[in-house]
Amino acid sequence: MKYELVSDDVVELLHRKFFRIRALIDFSNVKVGELGGYIEKEENLSQLGNARVCDRARVCGDAQVYGDALIHGDAQVSGNARVYGHGRVSDKARVYDNAQVLGGAQVSGNAQVWGNAQILGQARVAGEAQVLDDARVLGDAKVLGNAWVSDNAQVLGNARILGNAQILGNACVLGEAQVASYAQVSGNAQILGNACVLGETQVASYAQVSGRAKISGNAYISGKAQVLGAAQVAGIAKISGNACVSGDAQVLDAAQISGEAQVLSYAQVSGFAQISGNAQVMGAARVSGRTHLSGNAKVSSDKDFIDFSSIDRYGSTLTAYRTKSGGIELAYESFCGTPEAFLQTIVQRYGHSRTAFEYQLLIKFVQSRLQADDSLQEATA
Repeated sequence: MKYELVSDDVVELLHRKFFRIRALIDFSNVKVGELGGYIEKEENLSQLGNARVCDRARVCGDAQVYGDALIHGDAQVSGNARVYGHGRVSDKARVYDNAQVLGGAQVSGNAQVWGNAQILGQARVAGEAQVLDDARVLGDAKVLGNAWVSDNAQVLGNARILGNAQILGNACVLGEAQVASYAQVSGNAQILGNACVLGETQVASYAQVSGRAKISGNAYISGKAQVLGAAQVAGIAKISGNACVSGDAQVLDAAQISGEAQVLSYAQVSGFAQISGNAQVMGAARVSGRTHLSGNAKVSSDKDFIDFSSIDRYGSTLTAYRTKSGGIELAYESFCGTPEAFLQTIVQRYGHSRTAFEYQLLIKFVQSRLQADDSLQEATA
């Protein structure tokens, strides 16, 4: 035996008796005769190995501490919890229910680990952080501040969960990724690489943020959307569906990217602009205001589209743009299609009125400006 219960040094808390322990032999950094922390019964602390309970720490219920584990400070381990390997629980941290702390993992500060949660590897949970349910924190990951990791979420690698961030559902944060402030990652979303998710953003469903991408403000990433490379999404922007934002692209303000749309290279989409369908925005294009690119749009510069704002009494915007096949399409309210189809819609709505005639003139102007671009041929002639 390496320790004994001190029968005349007992603390009663919540109808439980905690006995102070005293070393019977030298082990680890404990000397014979040295007093330790408190346990409810001998089953709480193994008589084998170097496991120890020190200071004012308490272990009770069916909890077990074994291996080379250390419980110290004012820490509490209870329920059916297990702390083993080189696990450390210190300060005022609590580990309870069926939670496990193992490997070289550390739980400190006022952190709580409960439910069926596991902290392993060299992971650290500190501050006021909570890890619960079936969540796992492993590798060299850190969950700090007031962060919350729950459900079946996983945090691994060198990932950092800070501030008031929440990782929920089946979400996974890995690599060198960081989730901080009031950001929330949920569903089956993944944050990986060196990605950074900040502010009050939400990344949900099957969305993925990777590379050196940065999500901030109140942005919302959902569906199977991807934000890759060094892309930035900020403001109250929304990326959804199967949309992809990559390269050094920026999506800002209240812009929305949806469907199968792509924003690539150094492109910037801002204001209330909408990119949907199979549209592509790339190069150094700047799309802003209430521009709506949809269908098969392909925009790589400001010369590839034209906006007509407040075109009707409702303040609607009509956007004409070049397509991937070299044609022209228009997006207006719920309409997306060719100039010919648009004019048919206008005639059905307005008949052969002056308004319809004005739209016909508008389409001629669009076709003149956006017809097959011969500028490169002219420049090399």
